Amino acid sequence: MKIQRLFIPLLLGTTLIFTIGVEGLGAKKKNKKFAPTRTLSGRVLDAEENSVPRAAVRLRNLRTDETRAVYADEDGRYRFTNLKTTVDYEVQAEHNGLVSRARKVTTFDNRKEVVYTLRLSESPGTSP
Repeated sequence: MKIQRLFIPLLLGTTLIFTIGVEGLGAKKKNKKFAPTRTLSGRVLDAEENSVPRAAVRLRNLRTDETRAVYADEDGRYRFTNLKTTVDYEVQAEHNGLVSRARKVTTFDNRKEVVYTLRLSESPGTSP
């Protein structure tokens, strides 16, 4: 009987300490720094405001000069995900010799979802 009286509180105390310790470890994991990301999406249009399916859209990391590319879908939509908020990027579209002006996404822009319409024209820099 005496052993039971000592054992139960000891067991409860040990369980409580273990639970608090495990939760404390979980809190440390949650506080680890993580790199927030953003998404860049939009549409590619021609001079008459028509969608341009299958336009090549290139995204360039201005820090490393690394380039990612996607093709616009049938509605002219494109999307880049998991972009670091600590890096500047430049995006540009091209299709059949037509190009859009380059648009930048900078670290000063705090939006999580950046949306750009890329308008194709005869030469770079002439579109609005």
